[in-house]
Amino acid sequence: MLLAIDTATRYLSIALHDGQSLLAEHSFYSDQQHTVQLSPMISRLLAEGGFQPAELSVLALAQGPGSFSGLRVGFGVAKGLATALRIPLVGVPTLDILALATPRAKATLWAVAQAGRGRLYGAAIVGPRMPGG
Repeated sequence: MLLAIDTATRYLSIALHDGQSLLAEHSFYSDQQHTVQLSPMISRLLAEGGFQPAELSVLALAQGPGSFSGLRVGFGVAKGLATALRIPLVGVPTLDILALATPRAKATLWAVAQAGRGRLYGAAIVGPRMPGG
């Protein structure tokens, strides 16, 4: 089972996937409270689904760009879990996550996220954005 963690923005998002379907997810505005909210949210998500941490087989983590503090918290928790459970940890670029959430198109897509202080992160994504596209 995969646990996905995204702390790159002021939102905190986590999800469980069994390889076939999404089992559970929580996403909410965390502002700058990732430090105190991430670990309890992971525990709650697993408990609500009736799962134990030992059932996790891989962790996926939004690797940025994004909030330095949010990313630091996500990396710390994910690295700790992956090490304790002896499972792989896979980083996924934040802007790729945004691009994959859009419908297929042949045109260039600009994935953009807030960077704070009125700035933006952005990247041009060219070509198919979905597996098999």
